[in-house]
Amino acid sequence: MESNWLNALINGYQEFGEGIYQPRFLTTDNHKILQGTGNMIQLFGFGFTRNKGDIDEGQFNKPERIGYASGTCLFTSRKVMEKLDMFDSFLFAYHDDLDLCWRAALENIKSYYIPSSIVYHPPEGFSFKWNSFKFYLLERNRQYCLLTHYSRTTYFKMLPALIMVDIGVFFYYLKKGVILSKFKATLNILKNFNQINSRYKKIQNKRLISDSELIKNFDDDIIIPKMMDSKNNDSLGNFIKNLSQFTRKFL
Repeated sequence: MESNWLNALINGYQEFGEGIYQPRFLTTDNHKILQGTGNMIQLFGFGFTRNKGDIDEGQFNKPERIGYASGTCLFTSRKVMEKLDMFDSFLFAYHDDLDLCWRAALENIKSYYIPSSIVYHPPEGFSFKWNSFKFYLLERNRQYCLLTHYSRTTYFKMLPALIMVDIGVFFYYLKKGVILSKFKATLNILKNFNQINSRYKKIQNKRLISDSELIKNFDDDIIIPKMMDSKNNDSLGNFIKNLSQFTRKFL
């Protein structure tokens, strides 16, 4: 990390106020390659990193609002964390940062990218590689966030599209040879439905922002890492984008 990384985040906090902040990530082995300029939430609950793998030519030098700050390195105040009841222990890994910032947005606490704060990170990261357990956590936690963060009205309006997304994810996991992860994710959601429903009520009781306002900051696109078979990625990505754009008309 650069020596002023923390001061830059503090300066961002002083400029924008109560919020959640993340730095510019560059790869450890090539400081010209971006590892991320903030994360975005897709309408159907997917999360993705912006500009990963792009060459940093100074085109991302403006602080701006993002969907959510990466858990790799995020900055906020103790007051904000206590207000949000910290991270959700149910999620364990993956989507824990998305969940935190989505809940924050529901309480009108925004997330920001601060490019003057620079942190270096290995291209492949430190956590789980692309294996069946990671696919399981990504899908289970995505479903968990959909069921706890959207109002029931919004969720049921989206349900036909969510079923189609579920079918798309099913075939994507099938092609990847991790279809058991999809089944396990769904079964775990059903197993913990009472806990999820309790969590839903708690989150909805605290919310200040409507879904219609919230999703203005959500994306229709989804960026899937290129290392995971670009042909299938493009097919799934285009399907989700078109479906997302269509679904917005009913929300």
